[in-house]
Amino acid sequence: MNDKTSILLATYNGSRYLHQLIDSLLEQSFQDWVLYIHDDGSNDNSIDIINEYTKKHENIILLEYESHHNAKDNFFSLIEKTDSDYYFFCDQDDVWHRDKMQFYMQRMRQIEEEHPNIPAIVYSDLTVVDEELHLISDSFFSFAGIFPEFISNFNECGATAFIPGCAMAFNKAAKKVMVRPYSEAQMHDEWLTLSVFKAGGIVSRIDGSYVFYRQHPGNVVGAKDKNSLSIPFRIAHFRMILKSNIKHYQTLRAIGYGSVFKYLRYKIQYKIRIKKRKRKEKI
Repeated sequence: MNDKTSILLATYNGSRYLHQLIDSLLEQSFQDWVLYIHDDGSNDNSIDIINEYTKKHENIILLEYESHHNAKDNFFSLIEKTDSDYYFFCDQDDVWHRDKMQFYMQRMRQIEEEHPNIPAIVYSDLTVVDEELHLISDSFFSFAGIFPEFISNFNECGATAFIPGCAMAFNKAAKKVMVRPYSEAQMHDEWLTLSVFKAGGIVSRIDGSYVFYRQHPGNVVGAKDKNSLSIPFRIAHFRMILKSNIKHYQTLRAIGYGSVFKYLRYKIQYKIRIKKRKRKEKI
C-alpha cells in the first residue's frame, strides 16, 4: 500500500503518554496521513491504548511483527515496512503543535518543486518540556548548545548529529539513499541525516518549534543541557565524551566519511565558529 504521508511511531511501555501524543496527531491541521505503529514488546497497557485508536480511526494502523528490543531498529523496521511519499518520525512521549505537519509539508513541496527528485529532510526546533509539559526551554538547539546553521554538508557533519527524529520529516527520495545495511548506525535519525547529506540532498530548517519534547527518566536520548559543554563537565566526564565521539566517527566512517584527521578538522572548525559567534553576541 502506498500512502502519501506516513507517521512512524515506535512504542515501548509508553502508556503514560500515548493518549496525549495520538490526540495531538488527530488534531493536526493537515489531515492526509496514516499513522503506522509498531510496539516493541511492551508489558504495560500500550497495546490496549493503541487498539482503542485503531478501532476508531482507519488511518491508525498497528503493524504486528517481531520485536527488535531497541528504538533504533524499531524505527528502521517501520521505514522498511511502509511505502509512502513522505514520512514523519514520531516519539511516543511527545506532543505535536497542531500546525506541525502543515508547515513541514509546505516546505517539503516547495523544495521538491525547485529540486525534483532530490532527497530532502525538513526539520524545526523543539520546545523542551518536563514530564508534565512545563517549559524547560523554548529552544532545544539553544538548550543543547547546538548550532545547526554551521552544518550544511556531509563534511561538516563531523561536528555533531543534530536533528532529533521527532523534529524531522523526509521524502521517499531520502529513504532511497539511506545507506544499508544499518548495522553501524547508532540511531535511525542520525543515519538518515548523514545519508541524505552524503547523497547531496537538502536539509532545510523551518523557523519555530513544533513539538513539545518531553524529558523524563525513560528518554532513550533526550535533550542534553549545554552546561555539558563546559570544561569542568568535560574533565569529569572525559571517558563518556570520548566514547560518544568514537561512536559518532564510526558511524560517519561507515557511510564513507574518510579519515579521523578529517573528522577532527571539522570538529575543531565547528567549535571555532561557535566561539566566534559567542564573541560577536557579547559585543
